[in-house]
Amino acid sequence: MRTSATRNFRRLLSLIRSSTHSNRLQPALQTTVTNILFFESDNSVIVGQTGGSYYDEDDQQCSCSNEPNCTLPSGFFNSLPNSQPGLFSVRDHPIANVTGFLVGCYAIESLFGSTLECFFDSECLQTVLRFFPSTSSLLIHALSIDTQTHFSPQTSIEKLVTELFIEDLSSTISYAAYLARCAPTSCTFTYQRHNNFVYLLTTLLGLYGGLTIALRLFVPALVSWWRMRKLESNEEVNDTERLRKAFRWVRIQLYTMNLFKDASTRSNFFDMMTQLIATRIYFILLCLSVITLVIYGASNIEIKTVIIKSPSLAVHENLYAKYSSTLFCPCSRIAIEHNKFISLSPRFHRVCSSAFIGDDWIKSTQGSFYGGGFTNFQDFRVAAPAFFATLASFCSLSQTIVSDAWQVFNQSILVTSQAVSENELLTRIEAILNQFKVDTVGQSKRALRLIDIHAQSVFSTARTNADLLRNPYITLEPMKYLFNSIPQQLGNCSCALVDNCQNTVGFYNYTSNDTSYSIELNFNVPKFFIGCSIIEGVRQSSLECFFNQTCLDVVQSNLNSEQSINISILENNATRFQPQTIIANIIDALMIEQWRENINYSQYYAYCEPKLCSYTIPLRNNALYVLTTLLALVGGLSAALRFLVPTIVKFIRNRLQQETNRNMIAG
Repeated sequence: MRTSATRNFRRLLSLIRSSTHSNRLQPALQTTVTNILFFESDNSVIVGQTGGSYYDEDDQQCSCSNEPNCTLPSGFFNSLPNSQPGLFSVRDHPIANVTGFLVGCYAIESLFGSTLECFFDSECLQTVLRFFPSTSSLLIHALSIDTQTHFSPQTSIEKLVTELFIEDLSSTISYAAYLARCAPTSCTFTYQRHNNFVYLLTTLLGLYGGLTIALRLFVPALVSWWRMRKLESNEEVNDTERLRKAFRWVRIQLYTMNLFKDASTRSNFFDMMTQLIATRIYFILLCLSVITLVIYGASNIEIKTVIIKSPSLAVHENLYAKYSSTLFCPCSRIAIEHNKFISLSPRFHRVCSSAFIGDDWIKSTQGSFYGGGFTNFQDFRVAAPAFFATLASFCSLSQTIVSDAWQVFNQSILVTSQAVSENELLTRIEAILNQFKVDTVGQSKRALRLIDIHAQSVFSTARTNADLLRNPYITLEPMKYLFNSIPQQLGNCSCALVDNCQNTVGFYNYTSNDTSYSIELNFNVPKFFIGCSIIEGVRQSSLECFFNQTCLDVVQSNLNSEQSINISILENNATRFQPQTIIANIIDALMIEQWRENINYSQYYAYCEPKLCSYTIPLRNNALYVLTTLLALVGGLSAALRFLVPTIVKFIRNRLQQETNRNMIAG
């Protein structure tokens, strides 16, 4: 959360700083340029500009028109440090220094480059307070150095701001509160154990009973049949006769078999018939039951669970191809950070890697411009340096926005309780990435639009949205003049009413003499505009000319710069944007040609790291299982039939016999 908030804040600051410099917004302190007055022979007054240059100890110049972060140490001076307005040098010695404080082109750049060293030093703090008598009644103490802080007194304010002044961000995680909100209604679990003693005992008793019944039924019959075969072995009997005798023997056995013999009823024909009938019914019911059990056992489908331990990626893919509907491979890590298996290497518009946004080209675009003291903002040599510097800022800004957003995205997690297939992972991540792209582009467009709206109302040193003109109708004290801000009129469009006014940019020839001054257009650069703000002019322009060698050659020849460089045109076949595409569309797409994301399924699987895979398959019961189950059931079934069948048959026959006897007596 802290990283996301920090990056979002840093991105917004970067947008503000970039927009401020790109639009050449003028600070009230005139630290970027100084407005100066030119008095003409006709008593008119023209507002001009100068300066905005900072010189270090080696007299190396840093110009605010090219670099927004030009700075010098700040201090207290008795008077203006130099007689030339807009020029600042480290050689100008102050009467008192403020340790760590800097002055520069823009207040935000000066602030970010400064430190709070002075406010940790009592002596330096008292020096500052001495120059502000109104604070004498205030009791202000120097800041104390905390040994626990990770910010030293020499830490830049930029670092403090980008880290939101946070020393430590602590959080409390309450599992009890989570569980209370989750409020599970039930829990289930599985475990493995061996069969207990009671189960084994009942199974053995069942098998014993079944085997006993089977052996009691079949062993005597088999012995009798074997003895009969042995007796017949001495006689010459053909196969047909032997089969007939065997069939007759079976029929006799079935007809005369009595499982319910009772010695006390051996001489009672009625009771013997009852026993024979009960035996036959018993056999019929037992055979039907056995047949039913065999059919059920053989046709019943068992769901078998197969477990594979420590499956490799190849094994998982093979199992998924065969058992996708039932395969379950629980991940060892259910939450996996995106950066573990997703990478992004966006390819930006070719202009962002070309020499057109380099310092050498930007310096060369100024050419050998001479406007006879008149600044023509429609001249390429005036507009181009700010144009390409702004384009460079957009490239850098787009790369920063994408990088920051990607860092936040990387810290997000993918939650998968089990290993998903490659196709499912690709589908899910592509949907997430598409949303990431939409959100990143959308946030950037909204922020840029918001800042651009703000920039429209601030005076620009490039005089793109307004100009300063003396009001001739109001007379003040001598040497005091009233100036009005007059909205720029670009063609027939007023920047006071519309923010997307535009005017063409080209190369102009300037001629002047003692009585006249003239401007003549020499070459108009195609689709190259100035607007109400520098950023708006860049957005409405296109790079059409810089894809065309002929057009670029004309530009180069008109520049006639001492710092001219050899530069190649942009390649049309290396971009998805047509040369005629306005830069606004390219910026709105974050200057990206291709996102080029890569989803590595093998890395995802390695971090998921399932310890086992399980799947279920339907299986019919095998013959051994059916046999053992049948034997286990036959024992109990036989015991029940041996008790019920004779009792019921005897009861029915006795009732029928009694009814018959009553009828005979009555007859």
